[in-house]
Amino acid sequence: MAKRIPIQLAREMVQRPWNALRPFQQEGPLARVPEHYKKFFWEWKQCPKAPVHYIPTPGKFEKLPNGDIVPVQNLPLPLLYPKEMHEGIWGGEGIIKGFQKRKPTTRRVPHYWVPFVKSSVVYSEILDRHMTINVTDRTLRLIDQHYGFDNYILERKELLKAQKHILPEEEAEWYGLNLKEASTKQKRIEEAANRPQPLKHIFRAEFVEYLKASEEAKAVAAAAAEEESSSASSWLTKVNPFAKKKDE
Repeated sequence: MAKRIPIQLAREMVQRPWNALRPFQQEGPLARVPEHYKKFFWEWKQCPKAPVHYIPTPGKFEKLPNGDIVPVQNLPLPLLYPKEMHEGIWGGEGIIKGFQKRKPTTRRVPHYWVPFVKSSVVYSEILDRHMTINVTDRTLRLIDQHYGFDNYILERKELLKAQKHILPEEEAEWYGLNLKEASTKQKRIEEAANRPQPLKHIFRAEFVEYLKASEEAKAVAAAAAEEESSSASSWLTKVNPFAKKKDE
């Protein structure tokens, strides 16, 4: 008999499905990464991807030539991503590894289909400059569909930091990291937080706070004394209206 899931846990899985991913449930730095990174990783790895190298079949079922009705399976092609792709923007394209039969009478041979990459100039309104980058034809089409380079490529950290209202800087630092990079970053943050601080730095910070508190106390006391003097003068004028004229 299947175990019942508590209502609170079920609600958590529906509202925050990224917390149910196995890497974030195991012990280690990945269990302590920020919530926004977990959400980014879930959207990156779990959400449906746009078809790039294949045309999806509409509907849930399809009829084969022999008359059989089978479920539709829109499986994306496995892609290879070389290190050169990080030097440009390929728009989701990658290298396809497969086989090609060049002649009917010969055996098939291994073949690689590589995207056509070219150098192009794009303009960023956020950074206010032109940039020369390596792109594919699909990247240029996506830029046109998004009405500009910025709208298409806003996940890049440089643009995220320049446009502060889009994403805070602390979140932009996590954007685009894989699990290994996120684990390393979390380890460094925890090591820096647990690193012993020299006493001179602690004493300096405490002394600065003491000086700030003293200056604020003096300012408050001066303001209170001035207000009290003003109130006394106003009360004396009301009691003896001729006091001010006499002083004059």
